[in-house]
Amino acid sequence: QQPHQGGRGNGFMLDFIGDLPDLNRRVILHLLVFLKEEVISRQELNKMSNYNMAVCFFPCIFKSRTISEIDLINSGKFVGILKIFFTRFEEIVKEAKYMSAKNKDTPSTASGINTLKDFRMSMA
Repeated sequence: QQPHQGGRGNGFMLDFIGDLPDLNRRVILHLLVFLKEEVISRQELNKMSNYNMAVCFFPCIFKSRTISEIDLINSGKFVGILKIFFTRFEEIVKEAKYMSAKNKDTPSTASGINTLKDFRMSMA
């Protein structure tokens, strides 16, 4: 599979989400949409910026089956990738919808998802 050639830094996150099984993709998008819209959007009150949220959630999202020193060494990269998702949220979700529309063999889970409300409706 060719790596995604989208905007700088978006490719890994799009490839990561795109390679997940349908249910996992829906769950991760639901979680990330919720965190962006319900937590990060209130960062003036809760101090949970894009970076802080990435630091807190990268161990859950990029968890290895076996933990090694490499995971610790790469932790900064994983934080950066997740921060890119939160920072470029609208752009990545829009691109994920485009990718889903191009791939007719894969059910479109990102299609029509721009807000948490849209995502909840897609899960019903």
